Amino acid sequence: MDFVGAIQSGFKNYVTFSGVAKRAEYWYWVLFTVLAGLILTAFELLSGIGFLADILSFGTLLPSLAVSVRRLRD
Repeated sequence: MDFVGAIQSGFKNYVTFSGVAKRAEYWYWVLFTVLAGLILTAFELLSGIGFLADILSFGTLLPSLAVSVRRLRD
């Protein structure tokens, strides 16, 4: 599974807690959330807008939980 496919799978299966997530899908999802968080935090520091990283965290909360649960079942 490639990076883009893992991100699409994470958002497509955001309420699917059954099944399994492959190792690549899980780690690409973690990489995506960390990189997006770092980029948005840096943008917030430079621009003074202080809510973008919060929106990302809230928007990826349920998909992150779903991917984590599916990975634990593998």
